[in-house]
Amino acid sequence: MKMLFRGILSAALLAAVVARPAVAQDSLAIVPGNAPIVVQLNGYEKAKVRLGTFLGNSLPDVAPKLVKQMDDSLRDLLDGRELKAVSKDGRVFVAITDLASLADEPEFAIIIPVTSVKEFKDGFLKEDERKALKKSGDNIESVKIDGKEATTFFVDRKDHVVLSTNSDVAALFAKSTDKHLGTVMAKGTQTAFLAQDVAVYVNLKMVNKQYGAQVRGFKAIIDLTLQGGGGMGLDKKQIEMARGLFNSLVALFDDGVAAVLGVEFRPEGGNLHFTAQFSSDSETNDFLKKLTPAAFKQLGAMPNGMMMYSASNFEMGASKTLTALMQSALADDEDEDAKQGIKAALKDLAAADRVVQYSGMNTIGSGIEIAEYKDAAKANAAMLKMFKSLSKSGSFGNVPLKAAPTIKENAETVGKFKFTSVKFNYDFDKAVEALPENIRDATRATMERLAGDKVTLYFGYSGNTLIQIAGKDWAQAKAGIEEYLKGGNPLDKDENFQSVRKQLPADATMLMLGDTARTLEMIVDLVKDQAAALPGFPGGGIPELKAPKGKPAFFGVAVTMKNEYTSFDMFVPVTAIQQVRKMFAPLIDGDN
Repeated sequence: MKMLFRGILSAALLAAVVARPAVAQDSLAIVPGNAPIVVQLNGYEKAKVRLGTFLGNSLPDVAPKLVKQMDDSLRDLLDGRELKAVSKDGRVFVAITDLASLADEPEFAIIIPVTSVKEFKDGFLKEDERKALKKSGDNIESVKIDGKEATTFFVDRKDHVVLSTNSDVAALFAKSTDKHLGTVMAKGTQTAFLAQDVAVYVNLKMVNKQYGAQVRGFKAIIDLTLQGGGGMGLDKKQIEMARGLFNSLVALFDDGVAAVLGVEFRPEGGNLHFTAQFSSDSETNDFLKKLTPAAFKQLGAMPNGMMMYSASNFEMGASKTLTALMQSALADDEDEDAKQGIKAALKDLAAADRVVQYSGMNTIGSGIEIAEYKDAAKANAAMLKMFKSLSKSGSFGNVPLKAAPTIKENAETVGKFKFTSVKFNYDFDKAVEALPENIRDATRATMERLAGDKVTLYFGYSGNTLIQIAGKDWAQAKAGIEEYLKGGNPLDKDENFQSVRKQLPADATMLMLGDTARTLEMIVDLVKDQAAALPGFPGGGIPELKAPKGKPAFFGVAVTMKNEYTSFDMFVPVTAIQQVRKMFAPLIDGDN
């Protein structure tokens, strides 16, 4: 059965390579509206050409070989069958009609756009199969292909032919219905689904109906496990954070209507897209409808040359769960009086009403953040109150402190900004004490390398703008502030930044762009340090990767939240792929 399914699907994908163009009917009208999972290919010829262009621009030396291998594999599966009647630019759909059947005998149908159903059958079927073809219902014929035991059903839908190995599924697709996918799928979800070269649509309501009870049962088990720390060495704060995060994920599942995951091959690079739709009257949408995506044009004013940039206009008070998670990750304290002081300060900070935030960083302990508030003076006072509330039993950024931070109010001045300094002395030994002994040293070393054991944060405001910057000393911090205020080398002068930004949604809720090679180098170094500490794990075998010199090639990530929808886009340009391949070249060439 699986081999037959693969053969039929491969034939459908290869079809448009040799097909004649035709005016395509909207295939969504043929798919039943209650189909739980649907996959679409935006015309095999289209997708193939776009993928070939993308590969050619990204990996010109290996692209021809990859494309030939794909073509050869599909032709081998086709085994001489002709598909001349398949519409060249029409979409091919694969619809799963029953979730319960997935594990054993999947109930599916393949919807193929054709210029003529008869011509399709004449070309696709071999001579003995054409002779054996028999009527099995209204607009349905059937035959056993390649002598297989399973029967394949052909459904005539005029401009489309539907293939299935299940008679009930064939009968379902033989009937027209007003409740098809084109009418059931919301406009925003449909746009996301059809915009991709390859995409999968999931009806979350159907999934919830089928598996909701199991998910909620699993949630109960997780809650019981977390009550005792689960033997994982988690403290009370970490348990509450884990429970809050997991409960939020379950709530998202409960509130979900549909989801789309797809890939688009562009000449400039590849884009991974995810969209989730939520019920208009759900708790999740109560949060989403408070948000308004923005263009974040001022991100281009950040100083050039940093490893990572981000922007957001996420309101701290928009979601109680996310606010609690963000606040506990920012500052906390074991002392109850200090904890209450921090809570009050963070409440004041939220009340200052942040409008937008921009940041740039090289490491966790070295970066600058620019925030616009409706009341920056109140935000500045709230931050000072929060830091003054921290005691020696406190933590900042989820890292315990050895002592209360050293604070100097209005210690430094740059232009109209007066900066307060806050010096932290982190207790990395305490931070890793709950971890297994064999990985404590490696984890401690990693944390020290990222954050530094003694970090000074400077913050100050002027008008509605509040600036925060972290550095090893004031000289370093001052240089970063002056570079931003003077605007002598802004990010938007970098053509690579501009080109990637254009590939992302014009408006978003959160935006991040990073130097691909430097980010990969940092991640590999972190993994290598941790892997080396694990018994039996070949950490020493992980290669040392170095970012190539020259202009950075940015990758881009955008999260867009609005009424009923949350979407995620990750764009990787061909220039970034070329840099990554250059980093791995010694390993690749060494194996050849």
